[in-house]
Order: sequence, then structure tokens, then C-alpha cells
Amino acid sequence: MERSEAIRGKLFAGDRLLLDDFEGRLGSRIQVNGHRSWQGFFELATERLKQVRPGGPYRLTLEDGRTADLYLVILPGAVPGLSLVEFSLSGVSDDWKARRTLV
Repeated sequence: MERSEAIRGKLFAGDRLLLDDFEGRLGSRIQVNGHRSWQGFFELATERLKQVRPGGPYRLTLEDGRTADLYLVILPGAVPGLSLVEFSLSGVSDDWKARRTLV
């Protein structure tokens, strides 16, 4: 990722809320074709991920109002009982910008 920002959001499958109020990182990079791609990650207790399966699409809704479809990969975390969730956004235009300071 070129730049990343702290995010707080919710994860939905259709209208069903799967994860409420999780924190993670979201970043972007410019691809060879000049378009920007968005990806990120969050870490949660494996127990909280019981309703979530790898793949998608899921709907991410951030506390600042941005929304996007995403696809997930779920990996074992560095600590027992935690899982690392990596995601990539789909259907996001190049002008879908961060509303917070990127670091």
C-alpha cells in the first residue's frame, strides 16, 4: 500500500449485519494501468468471525459514510484466537478518496 488510513466500520451480507464496529487499515496504490486499487485489513477475535466466510461480496460501511463492496481472505493471526482479515474493494471509482488524513 502506498498510503493507509485507520478506519472503523461495519460489515454486511446484504442487509444482515455481520460485524459491528471493527477497526482496521485501508490503503491504496496506483496500478500499472493508472487506476487506483484499494485494499486493507483488520484483526479480530476468531470467535467474532463465525458468520463470515472468505470470499464475498460483502458490503463495508465506514463510520464516515463511505461504502464499498469487498472480498475477504481470512488468515490465522499471529496470536492464538485472533484472525487476520485482508480485503480488497470492488466497484470503487478512482475518485473514492479517503476522508481522513492518510499516513
